[in-house]
Amino acid sequence: PTNYRAILRKLAALGRADEAFELLRDMSEAGVAPDARAHTEVLTELLRSGDSASAAAHASALRQSSKPSARDLPLFNVMLQSLLKEGRTTEASELLGELRAAGLEPSARTLNILLTSFTSRGRLPEALEVFNSYCAAGGSPGAVSYNVLISAFARRGELVN
Repeated sequence: PTNYRAILRKLAALGRADEAFELLRDMSEAGVAPDARAHTEVLTELLRSGDSASAAAHASALRQSSKPSARDLPLFNVMLQSLLKEGRTTEASELLGELRAAGLEPSARTLNILLTSFTSRGRLPEALEVFNSYCAAGGSPGAVSYNVLISAFARRGELVN
């Protein structure tokens, strides 16, 4: 699987998403089921290379083909990021429910993905709602979360001395 992951990463980084997806299918057919890490690396590289459409399509396909319990938090996070980059908020919301159903809790990274998505689209009230819900559930936001919100308020001219 490690060698496959290196090839998958490279294909995705080179923008050859179709070949990466074909290799994932070939792996499954050969009895070498791609693990969560392989999918995480493909999605990450697709996002890095600017191919958020392919990343979102793969995230959607993963939602249909894999059980939430087979996904780990890094995979959930990059799936979420992929969907949100393409504005697929309904699917992203459903994915958050699947994350919790799998017995996982959103992390500070999950919060940052959500905050960045909402604030980049000018949806500050939703970002604040997510932030407050995360804190109310016992989450501990980090400096990145606060910086995302402060920057959003500053862009709107709503920072007060």
